[in-house]
Amino acid sequence: MRRVGIFPGYFDPPLKCHLDAAETVMNKYALDEIIFAPIIAGREEPKDSSGYADRVCMCIASIVGKKNMRVMSRETPSGLLPTLKWLRKSCADARLFCVMDCSLFSGAMEKLAGKNACRNIVFICPQKNGDETEITRQNAMACGLDMEPLACCSMDEAESDARHTVFSLNDPECMPAGALKICALKGLYIQDHYQEVKNGMSEHRWQHTLGVRGSAVDLAEKYGGSLIKCAVAAFYHDCAKDMNPKDMRKILLDHGADSHDEILHSGAMMHGPVGAILAEEKFHVYDKEVLDAIRYHTTGREEMTLTDLIIFVADAIEPNRQKYPGLNAIRALAEIDLYAAALYALYETRDYVVERGKIFHLAGQRTIAALEARFGNDRHPDPAVMALLREKSSVFH
Repeated sequence: MRRVGIFPGYFDPPLKCHLDAAETVMNKYALDEIIFAPIIAGREEPKDSSGYADRVCMCIASIVGKKNMRVMSRETPSGLLPTLKWLRKSCADARLFCVMDCSLFSGAMEKLAGKNACRNIVFICPQKNGDETEITRQNAMACGLDMEPLACCSMDEAESDARHTVFSLNDPECMPAGALKICALKGLYIQDHYQEVKNGMSEHRWQHTLGVRGSAVDLAEKYGGSLIKCAVAAFYHDCAKDMNPKDMRKILLDHGADSHDEILHSGAMMHGPVGAILAEEKFHVYDKEVLDAIRYHTTGREEMTLTDLIIFVADAIEPNRQKYPGLNAIRALAEIDLYAAALYALYETRDYVVERGKIFHLAGQRTIAALEARFGNDRHPDPAVMALLREKSSVFH
């Protein structure tokens, strides 16, 4: 007889400890498979909760590569008792096990008592610190339910702590990589200015913004950056792009800009610093690393952080970008070296400006010099990287 487990929970978000509990139960009870079943929280759902569909997506992303684990499809009934009825019907020939948080099980016992759907199901409850599992087990017996505590598996991480960490623009270590990536790509658990940002730009700019966010998250994943910080910086990086240049100039002057500053004469250069101001004052983003990445995403700076580089390069290579000279080279370099990708992108911008008889801005010149110096001090440069850079600068000849 097959042995099937189901793991209902809010999974808001799913955590590594959920996966650890599932693997522990599978091994201890020799299960053939275990099914994660996100349930709808109902009226008690916290304000910072994500939607049901998003939680399903995060669960699916969390178990990629996990053998004999799957997520209940969205077409199946929501709610604990309907879920158990679905399980019994769809796995009629199987021995059934239900993995449940101890507090969730305690709160559901009265509703589950005497229900045919719960007959012969073993309820396995991973323990948290402070759980009164023996009392819960005795109460379960009184309700005719078979409950077994799982003392060997820690479930101390709280979903609310993970949500708070994301809200603070940090990556929770307790989240599986797949779930964290979905969280970053969808902007879950952060302040919701989605519609306001979208309404403040053209459709073309909006699609570009989403493209930059996707590319930034991919680069952060590849190079070890913060997925959440990079996603947020990308989301707001062009929030001032479609503003009137006069309005941008006034904002910068009101915030102490020197009236002779070169950026005040270029809308393309102004929208980064203005975007950082709007992100902080209008959209309540206070993380310095994020604000700096927005501020310098067009010119770069001499000491670029990893987040700076990721946003700068993501802006240049995002999939909605129309074809321009050097795009393929920048995309290729982004797979090898972020510094080289940023430098090559600056070369292309410089060449574009100079070919039109204009002066390339000093901020960009300083960034190029700093990046060139970095490669000049690198005793073991990647040959493929250097070959591309030699195409654009005699410094590397």
